[in-house]
Amino acid sequence: MNITILSVGKIKDKWFAAAQDEYEKRISRFAKLRIVELADEAAPKNASAKDIENLMKKEGPDAGGAAYNERTAQAGTSTNRQGKVSLRAYGSMTYAAVLSMCSAKLDRGDPRVRQSLEYMTKHWSIDENPGMGSQGLYYFYDIMARALSAAKVDIVGGHDWKKELSRKIISLQKPDGSWYNDNNRFWESDPVLCTSFAMLVLELCRER
Repeated sequence: MNITILSVGKIKDKWFAAAQDEYEKRISRFAKLRIVELADEAAPKNASAKDIENLMKKEGPDAGGAAYNERTAQAGTSTNRQGKVSLRAYGSMTYAAVLSMCSAKLDRGDPRVRQSLEYMTKHWSIDENPGMGSQGLYYFYDIMARALSAAKVDIVGGHDWKKELSRKIISLQKPDGSWYNDNNRFWESDPVLCTSFAMLVLELCRER
């Protein structure tokens, strides 16, 4: 089981961070937990959708993208001209953020969802997990399919994602019928895990 929690705002209290670490350790026997922490910024009172969108655009080249959390820089960090260090966004966490926003009943008209979809268009790929390469590739395929299905998106940057992703998955199948990743980060050399991801993706790609 994969569980993704989207948190708006950073966890600052040490006692709460320690409690979170303990919870993640305990639940790891039963599920793979990912916590996505998005930086918050105060918005003016009665902010319009355009105001929110302008605030989000301050995030820079990774605008719209999501990272894991500030204590775990899965895709590394970047430093701007002012010396501010920030987490690099990457594909699977951005799709996870969109799925979380859809679960919170936000639709494609919401500027936060729209900007994440713009990030996906800019960094479109089915050959790698953008920002991570081959790391977590099958999880990336799974979360991509689930997020785009939930957001009711059929085309990303001119790409029919269901058609292209299903063809990609089929091309990666091994002679014994399984799937696995040569890169074992996130345990993806396990054919049971990756075959499960692959079958879930193919099922989602069939839906019209």
